[in-house]
Amino acid sequence: MPHTNSNIAIVAQAACIVPLFSLPALGWKIAAIIRFAKTPHSSRCGHFSLALAMMALVVAAVTQASDAASPQPATQTAVRGSILCAYWRELPGDTIADLTTSKAYPDYPDEQVKLNRLEIRENQPPLFATLIRGYIYPPQDGLYTFYIAGNHQCELWLSTDDGPANKKLIASVPQWSDSRDFTADPTQTSAPLDLKSSTAYYIEVRHKAGEGDNNLSVAWNLPDGIQENPIPGERLSPAAPVIVPPPVVKLPRLPRVAGLHHLNCEVNLLSRHVNIPLIVTLPPGYQPTSSYAAVVFLADVKPALAADDSDAPLLLIPPPPVLPADLSSISLCPQWPDAKTYESRITTQAIAAVIGELCRRYPIDPRHLGIVGSESGSAAAFQIAAEMPGFFASLAVLGPRQVTDKRLPVALASTHVRLITDIGDGYATDCANRMNDYLASLTPKPQIVYLGPRQLGQSRVTDYCLAQTELYDFLTNAAKTPPKPSKMALELLFIVAAMAILTALRLRRLVRLRRI
Repeated sequence: MPHTNSNIAIVAQAACIVPLFSLPALGWKIAAIIRFAKTPHSSRCGHFSLALAMMALVVAAVTQASDAASPQPATQTAVRGSILCAYWRELPGDTIADLTTSKAYPDYPDEQVKLNRLEIRENQPPLFATLIRGYIYPPQDGLYTFYIAGNHQCELWLSTDDGPANKKLIASVPQWSDSRDFTADPTQTSAPLDLKSSTAYYIEVRHKAGEGDNNLSVAWNLPDGIQENPIPGERLSPAAPVIVPPPVVKLPRLPRVAGLHHLNCEVNLLSRHVNIPLIVTLPPGYQPTSSYAAVVFLADVKPALAADDSDAPLLLIPPPPVLPADLSSISLCPQWPDAKTYESRITTQAIAAVIGELCRRYPIDPRHLGIVGSESGSAAAFQIAAEMPGFFASLAVLGPRQVTDKRLPVALASTHVRLITDIGDGYATDCANRMNDYLASLTPKPQIVYLGPRQLGQSRVTDYCLAQTELYDFLTNAAKTPPKPSKMALELLFIVAAMAILTALRLRRLVRLRRI
């Protein structure tokens, strides 16, 4: 039985409504519309159906693209396979009370990740704290015994149901234990607990490490006698992460005239107050209405403390690197705060917040924004880039130190990277080689230029490069590399092209019909 126009229109419109999961699925949808377009008809209803089909196809594509790009709500935590872990770094003390009485607990963690088992990686940085929250699913009915090990203090809490309000302390580590050693103290073992396979139970682990090595793991014995050590992710699902407010940056009145200016910026970050001393250099002839390239300098220097006549402590900022006289970009030279280092996550987060705010306040062209670090500042350059994914068009490190960060593949996807090392400095050269190998292994891979002793032949590459115009040409002229289009973007592009072709064919057919 032959298809009518209305039948084909319905098929075409239905093809558009079904989600676009793959290019093969997209094929029959386009074919349905093409068949509809080739069907002879000239009624207004037919024209309307064709337009509706095309519109539905576009809406379906855009909707799916939006859904794919948007993260799922934090409340969707029923998927098993992991558990939520919140980290605090540089938190003084080595007791659980030091964690729970902190202003940063529980709503201001430094980082939230998902663990694929109920265990953290050993030997985290000193003064480390952990809060693990989620749900555990017993595989069978019966009596379960829980075990906890860690260094220094740890607590294991379990609810009688999926509500955190009903949790009770079932095991703890009062001082410390070796990794996966559940025999150091009797309190590490819980009493047998009767659990049902049909019930999800809220589980919580608190951990506070002091100086030295640290570890944390949780195991259990199943009713059939099998021990799972540690408890695998298939038995767990994560709680909803806390929504951490963005840092609040307080800047002084910003200079608007050419020259070198000393500033002190304040950042309220994760319930902590951080002061970031900073030098801003505005180029000759600076005009607030113009657009400028910018370079962020992270030098390997530490500020000294002093006092003025009012006995107020001041941070004396060392001068920035000697810049070429004809440098026409804005330069920002942040320093680490007192008693902190660039390696501190709090420091890099605070500096990143200050840089972001300054780039909003000054007429800086985001397409030509570079960051350069020397020695310890080189590690900070990578860490700040990880805090600000896709923010910098170029990154140069002088005497690079090795940094491994799981955020770097995304952060550097559109960034040009230049590694520069010193001759005669075996440690720096070795770090540069390892960093070059690490960056080359990333997916997506950033654009890397490695300049070692063979390429430069200078005894002090750090001092040499900072005075060269060529380095700043690279930092200010390297435009961001456009990211490769995703599969969804290619599908959407294919749809738009198909629509344009169909529309042209339809108009041509209408012109012919009118001539007849």
